[in-house]
Amino acid sequence: MESFLKIISNINTIVLIITGLSISGILKKYLNWKKTNIEKSNERIMLIEKTQLAILHNKIYMTTIQLIEKGSVTLDDLEDLRYLFEPYKQLGGNGTAERLYSEVQRLKIVKEEIKR
Repeated sequence: MESFLKIISNINTIVLIITGLSISGILKKYLNWKKTNIEKSNERIMLIEKTQLAILHNKIYMTTIQLIEKGSVTLDDLEDLRYLFEPYKQLGGNGTAERLYSEVQRLKIVKEEIKR
């Protein structure tokens, strides 16, 4: 009877080891998969931010050039431009767009023409 209990005890030990290794392996695979997905998500977020920055830069550039050529700006123009420029600056944009934005801020402010 003692040898039978010893065999059962050994089998239990083997089953526990196998189960532990299996759970450990599954957990390791899951964590690696999760890490890879997080890295891919972070890369995607960075790409979206770069794309947003490029779109904002283009819109600011085109708008400021038009206003500078016009030689004046309305309060609505300035407000619209500010809504573009603030997130652009927060995303790390600067340089040409910032210089053009500053130049537009120095333009003569005119009253909005009412179109009929």
